[in-house]
Amino acid sequence: LVADPKKMEGNEVFPKASKDFKFIKLGAIKKDQRIMVPMVELKLQNWGSQTVVAQTRTRIGEKGTASAQAQADVTVAIDAATAQRIATAVHKDLEKRLAEQGWEVVSLDSIKSTKAYQKLDVDGTSKLGMVGVKAEKKTGRLLGVGMGDTAGAGYFIATAEGTDFIKPKMGLTYNAVRGISKEADAVVLIPTYTINLMTFDTGKSEGRSGLADLAKRTVTASVGVDPVIQLVDASFEFTTPKAGLANIYAPWGTTGNEYIGDVILASEASPALANAIGGVAGALGMGGSKRSSGTYVLTPDAALLEQQVFRMTGAVNDVVARAAGFYVAKAKK
Repeated sequence: LVADPKKMEGNEVFPKASKDFKFIKLGAIKKDQRIMVPMVELKLQNWGSQTVVAQTRTRIGEKGTASAQAQADVTVAIDAATAQRIATAVHKDLEKRLAEQGWEVVSLDSIKSTKAYQKLDVDGTSKLGMVGVKAEKKTGRLLGVGMGDTAGAGYFIATAEGTDFIKPKMGLTYNAVRGISKEADAVVLIPTYTINLMTFDTGKSEGRSGLADLAKRTVTASVGVDPVIQLVDASFEFTTPKAGLANIYAPWGTTGNEYIGDVILASEASPALANAIGGVAGALGMGGSKRSSGTYVLTPDAALLEQQVFRMTGAVNDVVARAAGFYVAKAKK
């Protein structure tokens, strides 16, 4: 074991893990040997949107105002069950790695009869008809989506099968889980991962048409879709039985750049694929959305999707487990 997590070696995905990861007050867990992961939060992108608007005003001697707009809306043909299956595997992987580093991993089932657990506020069955899977849609300038005029992203948010989302108390998960941490005499670890499945290439250009003294300004706008899988964010929150708080943050930005599948026009989708598109749209509250020349569907390669998610989340879990393992080793001395 390394003497300090900031001096430990990296791995294939994060060769500079000791420098790139942020370890915040991790010493808070140094007196503990038991750990529990009651839930994970895996955000798997199921929709993306990018719009670019280009416009120019005329100058003396030029005619008219030129404007152009380009847009792309991409729905990913995955379902909620796929997201939960992947989240379940990611959860098990983290627990396995923690156990290998010397932690006694406490099962959530072992404390479900306690008063502290009964006081937890959880989400329950979502509008998708499942426990442990929900959906969200956001717009604005979003991490890893694109930097054009307007962007949007949708996600299936999943936790492992048999678990549920613990609702934050007064805005903080820490406040919600302190009771079960104390009851179980174990550190409570809540991990989050965000996986994007596309990026957008945007472009604008200006030109002139006509004679120089009567030139008319012209502009163009473009949006291209890159179906690549990327880990854009991950964080890990530790709450101790004595109400200590520690965090580990993965490097901000994108990790991974593997092409994940094919993108086709939604108008060319097969009936089966159209049903998949409709399922995602319904989950995100987009049932009334209309298809246009800029509406696409991304069909990911299922095996490649899981392989790449596990490669990236596994690399993060490796760093987190080894960093936390240093402290459990100290507790046993």
